[in-house]
Amino acid sequence: MLARAAGGNQTSEGLADATNRVSSHLYQRLETLVGSAGYEALLQRALYLARAESPFLQGVKVVASPDDVSLEGLSASIRDQDPAVVRDSLVSVLAHFIWLLVTFVGEKLALRLIHEAWPEVTPGAAGSGSEENNG
Repeated sequence: MLARAAGGNQTSEGLADATNRVSSHLYQRLETLVGSAGYEALLQRALYLARAESPFLQGVKVVASPDDVSLEGLSASIRDQDPAVVRDSLVSVLAHFIWLLVTFVGEKLALRLIHEAWPEVTPGAAGSGSEENNG
């Protein structure tokens, strides 16, 4: 999902922008199911879990607006990081988010929702870490 959203821009800034686009796209798909507060809580927890491996994400905050939830401070936090490290860290945030969603709504529904949002991503790959093979 992240690789597809970033397209050819695999710089740290491009990956940050892509992560916020992925988050926004997921929010649009999931808000009716989990609510904006639920989505915000899932993303906040995913970010918290990813910080264990990527302490430079400490300055990032989950911020909700009436029609979106974004990662504020992401660009500033990753500015001096290697793009490969940034990519791995942001994939970790998204993987944690998907895992938490699976825990919350069940695997079948969660993977169906992810597949509806990104039909080109195979359902079994959403949380498997094999994003490179799918996008």
